[in-house]
Amino acid sequence: MAIYHINNKILDINNRIIIDSNNNSIKISQSELRILISFISMPTKVWNKDELLQQGWPNSIVVINSLTVAISNLRKVFKDTNIIISHKGIGYSLNANTKISQINTQPSHQLNELESPQIKTIKPSLINILLISSILFFMFSLWFYYSWNYTYV
Repeated sequence: MAIYHINNKILDINNRIIIDSNNNSIKISQSELRILISFISMPTKVWNKDELLQQGWPNSIVVINSLTVAISNLRKVFKDTNIIISHKGIGYSLNANTKISQINTQPSHQLNELESPQIKTIKPSLINILLISSILFFMFSLWFYYSWNYTYV
């Protein structure tokens, strides 16, 4: 079980909750937890958006808005808009003034528990090839239809 003290809040990884100073607990999503763990693991790194999308939603194709919503939710949970810094056109980083300390660690499989089941996915390049070939086929079909109709009328 891993528990982190982040500024004046406590992060319980196993239960996916953040506890404030008044002992109010707020549940966070699995993707928000993964993003937060990424920030904790390398607090000085500026994470680009693609890296955070891969960390938050491994083996999934999601829109960039999902990352924006997750970052916004984390800022609301911490009641601090400056805990995660936006780097325009680059990505996000944890604020340098954020104090992180590990409270309690026992060997566990918390990171394994966070991993989503392995799902067979089609690579984006294959999807692009199929999409382009479908569009080309459709355009060729239209061309053939109109050329055939206007040629023999």
